[in-house]
Amino acid sequence: MSLEVLLEFDADPLAVDSLHLSPAHLATLNNQPDVLDCLLRTQDASAVANYQDHRGRTPLHAAAHMCHLDCCQVRAVCRCCCCCPARSLTRTLRTTE
Repeated sequence: MSLEVLLEFDADPLAVDSLHLSPAHLATLNNQPDVLDCLLRTQDASAVANYQDHRGRTPLHAAAHMCHLDCCQVRAVCRCCCCCPARSLTRTLRTTE
């Protein structure tokens, strides 16, 4: 995957556009769980997972807002901090399906 090559050459996984959307936000908005998974395997996983856009939404908020459950499930197995808010939300989504 080209994203993996970019990350190997120190591309910034926290780079943002004019709306403060990070690559993780764009991956969730476009329902690309493989891209999100790749971004969450970086050293900056916690920062990637918790970065907020101009509306204060994290990538998980964006995925849930768009009903992109595949991206929410990627967050459930995220290797970032143990207090990751995605874990409790994904459990809730699974129990209500």
